[in-house]
Amino acid sequence: MSLKCGHDVSFHEFLQHILKRLKLGRRVSNHYLPIHQICSPCHVHFDAIGKLETFKQDVDYILERLGLSFLIENYTFQTYEEEEVVMLIDYNFWLEKRLPEECFDPVMIAERLWKALQLRGYLDDAETFPEDSIKRLNKPDTIRQELQNHVFKSRSGRRLVERHWITQRRKWLVEAYKPLSNTVLNELLEIFQYDFEMFGYQEKPVDIFEGRFM
Repeated sequence: MSLKCGHDVSFHEFLQHILKRLKLGRRVSNHYLPIHQICSPCHVHFDAIGKLETFKQDVDYILERLGLSFLIENYTFQTYEEEEVVMLIDYNFWLEKRLPEECFDPVMIAERLWKALQLRGYLDDAETFPEDSIKRLNKPDTIRQELQNHVFKSRSGRRLVERHWITQRRKWLVEAYKPLSNTVLNELLEIFQYDFEMFGYQEKPVDIFEGRFM
């Protein structure tokens, strides 16, 4: 079942798989490639470079320089969050319909999405998955809508400010990377070295590498 579905792959196993394919020169999704291999920053003159960490500020700057600030006059950080929440829920329930039935069910998708939204900082860690409310439903579309309703209800009752969102997201990132083996971390450092240098990222963040003997 694990080989067929991949539903219980650990983060460490996932990285080992991607790193192996990269080292062998095999194709992987652009989501996992170093940015310098996709955008050719040494050959293309970019007027602006944006980052996910400063997405809204970068978009504001670019649109202002282009004289298009009016496009986002009422576009707030909250609007950005809520649009992404809807997109993530809709896309993953669309994807669920294309997966083998014995691998994933709508309730499992809903529970994983709830956790994913906490990892991204869109839901407070203190919010618990509404299991009883979700499990009493039996149609994917009603489960999707119920999940979305609960997410927005939880967000309205315990809204995260941007600083809290960043802190929570960082906490989960550290928890994911800190247990990785030195071998995997060293391979990541080697493959993404140019990205760290070009885009100003710390190569060995203290909260992940502290106490390691690399």
